[in-house]
Amino acid sequence: MERGKFYAVGTGPGNPELLTLKAVRVMNECPVIAAAESRGTENIALKTASEYIKGKEIIMCDMPMTRDERELDRVHDETAVRMAGILDSGKNIAFLTLGDPAVYSSVMYVFERIRKMGYEAEMIPGITSFSAAAAALKEALCERAEPLHIIPASYKGEEFDDLCGTKIYMKSGKRLSALRERLRGRGAVMVENASMENERVYNSFDEAEGSHGYFSLVILPAEGGSK
Repeated sequence: MERGKFYAVGTGPGNPELLTLKAVRVMNECPVIAAAESRGTENIALKTASEYIKGKEIIMCDMPMTRDERELDRVHDETAVRMAGILDSGKNIAFLTLGDPAVYSSVMYVFERIRKMGYEAEMIPGITSFSAAAAALKEALCERAEPLHIIPASYKGEEFDDLCGTKIYMKSGKRLSALRERLRGRGAVMVENASMENERVYNSFDEAEGSHGYFSLVILPAEGGSK
């Protein structure tokens, strides 16, 4: 029996209209749809693609939000073995991930393992959250010779704040308040839930007091000010 193919599919930032034609085609062609599950929270990638995965077999894969590398390795190994079993039955799998699979996505750990196990695998790129945030702000992220930096704010600190060019702070999580204090007065902006129905734009990060959701993205424009 011919083995199935594994697809890591980026579903974009959350608005179904921002799904790519290729992502839709692949989802339509795959009988099995997989997605990550963490503490029972709603999977936005599945919600985004809901119109195109009706009647499909849905596989939820436990991927806890933890920094314990041993635990993560165990989970990713188990998920890869589970996916391999489905691929061995001849079924193609579309593993959905919000945004783009190449940018801070859990599916890439599974993707790498699947490839090492000898299975055919393909990445389907998606529109990133920071591209959607730039559209919401109606601003360019970088122009001419300006560099662009993507910073995982929950892991990295102020050592990147003074880099030349525009800084994008993703994955801020519980450190969002500390990040706001660090960037206060420097012209940073924030977009929460970019492209989604509950999108909210803060043209001044200084004024974005209080708590905010997981999908909050902060941008510090080049030279520390708005264009």
